[in-house]
Amino acid sequence: MPTRRSFHALNWSVFLFVLNLALSLTFCFVVFPELMSSGATLLDPDGYGKAGKALYETGRFDSIEKAPLYPAFVAFVSYLVGGYEVWAVQVAQCLLAAFTCVLLYMLFRRTVEEHLARWAGLACALCPMLIWYTPRLWTEAFLTFVLVGLILALAALLQCPTARRALLCGAMAGIAALSKGIALIFVLLIPVVVLLCFRGKAWRWLLLFGLSVTTLIVPWTWRNWRLVGDLLPIHTNGIFTPKVVPVGTV
Repeated sequence: MPTRRSFHALNWSVFLFVLNLALSLTFCFVVFPELMSSGATLLDPDGYGKAGKALYETGRFDSIEKAPLYPAFVAFVSYLVGGYEVWAVQVAQCLLAAFTCVLLYMLFRRTVEEHLARWAGLACALCPMLIWYTPRLWTEAFLTFVLVGLILALAALLQCPTARRALLCGAMAGIAALSKGIALIFVLLIPVVVLLCFRGKAWRWLLLFGLSVTTLIVPWTWRNWRLVGDLLPIHTNGIFTPKVVPVGTV
């Protein structure tokens, strides 16, 4: 039976979701078009939307300049609506932003008290930067959602370690890295956190975490090696690139 506390948490989650979604949709379809028409901003300055469109239309992603998951997200949304439509991607990103607020609220409920969790969720729902990225064809709306999910998975692992949670945490770290190369830093930091928390008992969870994250990242790194013959874990703008790699579509 649902408790009164869980009922209030559900109500607050719905409130945060609806609040951020309303603000994001308003910004996307009322404010942002005016900014574009005045030349104050651009929709797809780095070509992420074009990469997603190409993936949807051709089924191929040959770029070494960009991480693959955001273009795959754009292609998936295009598949759902039957064509590449910018408005559909924007609506999907508004939904991601709203779910991000709920995830952050859940994270704070798990780690601190309910009162602070509500303030954190409200701050997230009203965050200008979170709303700002919803209409733009950049990775940030997608990546922010994934990173909050990653931290929530880590918090769950630290509170009650199980094999499933260790695998999930590794999967989320791999997904974050494949969303943007700079997120590889979490692949290095999370084992440090686990070691500090569990010390001598950490080896099992680290092994499962490493298995999960490498299962996602290594095939992509191997693909890049075959294309450019260099150590390129995610893309040319990511970290750990030892020397200049040819930039462009291969």
